[in-house]
Amino acid sequence: MLNSMLENLNIIIPLTIFFLIDIFLFVIFLIKYKQQIDISKKIDEMYSKIHNDINFAVVPNSIKLSPGTDDFIQFAIEVWRIEQRIIKIQNILPENQKKGIENSTKKLKRYFEKYDIEIIDYTNQKFNDGLNLDVSIPEYTIPFLTAS
Repeated sequence: MLNSMLENLNIIIPLTIFFLIDIFLFVIFLIKYKQQIDISKKIDEMYSKIHNDINFAVVPNSIKLSPGTDDFIQFAIEVWRIEQRIIKIQNILPENQKKGIENSTKKLKRYFEKYDIEIIDYTNQKFNDGLNLDVSIPEYTIPFLTAS
């Protein structure tokens, strides 16, 4: 009987040691795997930060791709002011320069026509450089949208 127990112990002890070594290796594998995931996350975070820094450095924040109404109004005012200044000095300019400037202002006005913007001076007052301007924006009614 004692002999049989010793044989069983000879089998159980190596199996137990083998099982403990397997558990130990599995725990080490899990620890290494978690560290690898942590490193991977840190690398991803660093990549995202670098990517955002590069985008911030390359892409200016002040660019607006679609101009707003206020921008068009300010642009129209400046075109009107340029026209008024040209009228003041047209007697001094040579004919070829006068035509060149008139063509440039016509091109600017055509740009406004694309967006249904007109520059109309209803007051016909003498232009003064320091004078403020009032901008009127008429309200249009669209016939097919009004209630009847």
